[in-house]
Parts: sequence; C-alpha cells; structure tokens
Amino acid sequence: MMNLIFDADMLLFVSLLECEKPVHWGNDIWTLHCDMREATTYFSNFAKELSDKILDHYKYKGEYRWFMCLTDKDHVNFRNEEVFKDYKGNRTGKRRPICFNPMREWIRENFVCYMEPHLEADDCCGLLTKELEGDYVLVSGDKDFRAIEGKFYDFMRNEYFETTKEDARRWHLKQTIMGDTTDNYKGASGFGEVKTTRLLEELGYTWDTVLRAYKGDAEEALKNARLAYILHEKGDYDWKTGSIRLWEPDS
Repeated sequence: MMNLIFDADMLLFVSLLECEKPVHWGNDIWTLHCDMREATTYFSNFAKELSDKILDHYKYKGEYRWFMCLTDKDHVNFRNEEVFKDYKGNRTGKRRPICFNPMREWIRENFVCYMEPHLEADDCCGLLTKELEGDYVLVSGDKDFRAIEGKFYDFMRNEYFETTKEDARRWHLKQTIMGDTTDNYKGASGFGEVKTTRLLEELGYTWDTVLRAYKGDAEEALKNARLAYILHEKGDYDWKTGSIRLWEPDS
C-alpha cells in the first residue's frame, strides 16, 4: 500500500487562489469572487494530478491512500506557546483566500484528514510517517519537508527527494543556522545558505558547529533549532494526551 501524505494547507491555498476572480461592478467598485464548487473540484483534481505524477515517477501500480494534513487554527501553535511568541508573527493581518474556512471544513468532511491541537500541517505529515503501514510519499511545496526522512515530492519546484535519516538531520541543522524569514526566525547573524553550508562541511554537521555559528549563544541556537524542527520521530507527540516533546540536541 502506498500512502500519499499531503500538506493540505498548501493544496488549499493553491486551489483557492487559482479560483479567486476579480469582479468589476462598475463605478470603480471591485470585489473578489470565488465559486466554492469550482474550488473543491480544483482541489480534488489537483490532488489526483499530483498523485498520478508521483505514482508514475515511482512506477507504482498498486493501491494507494490519501491523507490530508491541516494546521490547527483553534489553538495556539506550540512553537508560539512554548518556544517563541513571535513565530510567524510577520504573517499577522495577511489576507486569507476567500472561502478559506468553508474549504477547510470541506476537506475535513471529504477526506481522511489529520488536524491535531497545537500542531501545524507539516507536523501531522511528519508524525504520520511513523504511524502508517506501507510505503509513503510526502507531498508539499515546502522545501523544509527535507527535514523528514523518506520520499518527498516538492510540487512547487517539481523535485523528488529520497531523504535518509542523516540527510534529514543535516537539513535541520542547516535550517537552524540559516533561519527562515518567512516564519519570522532569523537564525545566526550573517549566515546565508552558502556560508552555512561551507561552515557545516568544514567543521561537521554537529551541534558544536551550530553553537560556533551562534557564537556560543546556546539559548538562541536551541530556540531556532526547535522552531526549525518538524515533529516526525516516535515520541515527539503523544496522540492520546496531545503532549509534545521539544527537540533537544544529542548529548
């Protein structure tokens, strides 16, 4: 059985933005219009198109299942609550596409969907990789899914990755140093992708190297590492109690 684990947040945004249309009512009055039926059809067709492409790439002919993962909007993200209150604070006030809430409800009603309290969609995706029987492919347009072990299709860049456990660990350390301005955490001062990669290649992909980049500021380094980490290992999350294990560096 092949399990296709979708970052449904991204599919939702792509579908709604594709279906939004400006309407001119005359007298300089414009509104945005979205036909919900058109959007739901686009979403389903998009997921099927991606599935066919992935299955063809891996030459897989057997049965497969879809799992849609959404970010919980009813509770505070654990990263804001326990790590950094301004995580993704730069997105506050930004407009969501029309039909955002009803589309989320439609996804939950029509697909096998995971949306856990305090978690983001990528956390649910990562955690499912340790829960499902059979092979799996993660499907998202977020390059940071390379921090999760396994097969990953980046549909925004049309790239396939087969990430080992070591690859995932290295990507996380790299992201910890670089930071992610789109999520409002800056990483180590003065480190872009080229400088970060050079440092890690020269000194090794270790926590000591990360601390070197942060000039010994262990508290700031740990904060960024926890923000960059996608939950995906056994024990990171308790499905029954909802408790979360924050990332810790190897001893």
